[in-house]
Amino acid sequence: MLMRKSDYSRNGRQVSRGWYGLLYLLFGVYVMLMGQVVLFKTMPLDSLFYERLSTLRSVNLIPFRTIGQFLVQGDPGRLMENIGGNILIFIPMGLFVAFVARRWLFWGQIAVVLGISLLFEVSQYVFALGSSDIDDVLLNVTGGVLGIGAYLWVENRARTPRKLVMMLTGIYLLVGAGGIASITAYDASLLPFVDAKVVYADENKEVMSGWEESSRDLLGDLTAVEEEAVTVRINPSYVVMSRETAKEELKSETETKLETEPKEVTLTVDGQTKIFVRYIHEEGKQVVSRYEEVNWSQVKQWLEQEGVEQGESMVHPPTVSAWYSDERPGAAGALLISIIE
Repeated sequence: MLMRKSDYSRNGRQVSRGWYGLLYLLFGVYVMLMGQVVLFKTMPLDSLFYERLSTLRSVNLIPFRTIGQFLVQGDPGRLMENIGGNILIFIPMGLFVAFVARRWLFWGQIAVVLGISLLFEVSQYVFALGSSDIDDVLLNVTGGVLGIGAYLWVENRARTPRKLVMMLTGIYLLVGAGGIASITAYDASLLPFVDAKVVYADENKEVMSGWEESSRDLLGDLTAVEEEAVTVRINPSYVVMSRETAKEELKSETETKLETEPKEVTLTVDGQTKIFVRYIHEEGKQVVSRYEEVNWSQVKQWLEQEGVEQGESMVHPPTVSAWYSDERPGAAGALLISIIE
């Protein structure tokens, strides 16, 4: 005869503490691996403790937009990595939530999974660790629901509390071994216990001689491009301003815009504005930044092709560092557009 959920609580003393301890230990290892894969896949953990000259932060609040893009692209590898991966990685979370909160209603358990997924997405945005996407939340919750369903299946086959914990422990052992094997095959540097120190390299940075990023006047996301102007949305969490080099009237205007919505600054781009592009890409454990000096017509054409036009924004807009011109009020002396390849 199957035991009711309340029976598990009354007879919990029958379960060996060792099995409970092992289950919680395995869940802790799972959380550590998930945090590494979700939060620190692109930026290493130590990047939180020093100022980064480039940031990885974007937001998509339109449901199914990113999923649709992956489906249209028709790349099975990326489809499995981005859609399948977000689902699979949250199945163990749903399994554990259902076990710990087994007295809760089904919707309450889903709410916990939703909250955990939102916590990861918000953390990615706050610490500039990647893309915060509503589609990731939807996929994570789907995985969590599958995990809750898996727990119900296991519970219906476990006749004693001890057997239930043993079965869950076995599942975590199998899932953990499979997950570590998959991560190792995909990118072993994602494993926390592997020496995954990321090396940053610059190529051709001498073209920016005289324009040090530590002295830039603002940093933000590119939101609009016009014939002779660029609009940058400033994010207060990673804006870097230089009070020594900014003209007083521009500085005052920018600070006012930072305190009100929308947090955007429009700068004139003319023939005297220096335009630099930084292309960022990964080569194993190395993040390479390649710098080029270009003219405004070249970069404007490329940005328009990518969807950065007046009234329209990219899903993942490039970041822009700007230096004000001392001689031309309202104009940019130089722009550095960072593009992640």
